[in-house]
Amino acid sequence: MERLKSIFFHVSVVYWMLLSGFTIYFIYATGISIPALGMLAISFIPSGFMAWLYTTKKPRTSANQTLLTFSTFIGLGFFIVGSVNISAPLLIMYSLSLVFWLLFIFWYSHLPNPRSDILRPGKALPELNFKTYANEEFYCSSLLGKKVIYLFYRGNWCPVCMAQIREIAGQYKDLKERGAEMLLISPQPQSKSKELSEKVGMNFLFLTDEHNEMARKLKIEHADGVPVGNLAMGYESDTVLPTVVITDEHGKIIFVDQTDNFRIRPEPSTFISVLDANALN
Repeated sequence: MERLKSIFFHVSVVYWMLLSGFTIYFIYATGISIPALGMLAISFIPSGFMAWLYTTKKPRTSANQTLLTFSTFIGLGFFIVGSVNISAPLLIMYSLSLVFWLLFIFWYSHLPNPRSDILRPGKALPELNFKTYANEEFYCSSLLGKKVIYLFYRGNWCPVCMAQIREIAGQYKDLKERGAEMLLISPQPQSKSKELSEKVGMNFLFLTDEHNEMARKLKIEHADGVPVGNLAMGYESDTVLPTVVITDEHGKIIFVDQTDNFRIRPEPSTFISVLDANALN
C-alpha cells in the first residue's frame, strides 16, 4: 500500500499541473462559461494547494481541508450542469482530478501509525547512535545531563518537514534559554543534511540515521515512504515517520508526538510548554 502511495503522489501532482495548463488553454479557446468555472475550480484548487504546500512557512493544515474539498465538489457541479456540449473524455478528466484530490486528502496524507511502545512518556529512551554530516559517530548518551528534543523528519524532499524545521528555527532562542539541545534526524544522505544545515543557519545538530536503523529500533520506520520521483535525487525508498521526542536530563521521555497525518505537525510552543512544565517538577 505504501509503495502505491509513493507512486500516487507524483502522478497526481503532474496530472494537476497538466490539467491546469489544459484548463487555461480551453478557456482561452472557448471563453468563460459555467463549465469553465467548474474546470478552474477542479484543476486549480489541487494544484494551487500543492504550490502553497511547497512554499508555506507553517507545517500544519486542517486534516480534511473542508472548504477546499467542498469547493471542488461545487466546481464539479458547475461543470456537470453546464456540460451538455462537453465531451465525455473531458468529464472523465475532471472527475479524475477530484478523485485524486479526495485520495490525497483522505488516503495519501494519512501515515501508518504504529504508536511505538518504545516511545512512551516515563520510559528511558534507548541508546541511539547516528552519523554527523561529517561522517562522525554520534551517541545520544553524550547528551545526558541536558534536555533534548529529537525531531525525526523525512528529508529535504518533504515540504512540511522543511516548514517545521524553519518554524522551530524561529524559536531557537526560546529553546536554548531552556537548556534544550535540538537534534534533527533523517535517513537522508549526509550531503542533504549538510545542505539543510547551511540553509537553516542554526546551531542544531543534523544527524543521519543510516539505512533507518535507529528508526527501525524505535519502530518509527516508514517503509516505501519516499515518493518514487525523489529516488533519482539520491534518497532511499524508506524513510521515518515524522516524530518528536523530548527527554529530560536523565534521558527519560517526557513528551512524544507521532502524527498520523503528514500535513499536521506540533507547534513549537508545545515544546516550550513541555520544557517549562518539566522545569517545575
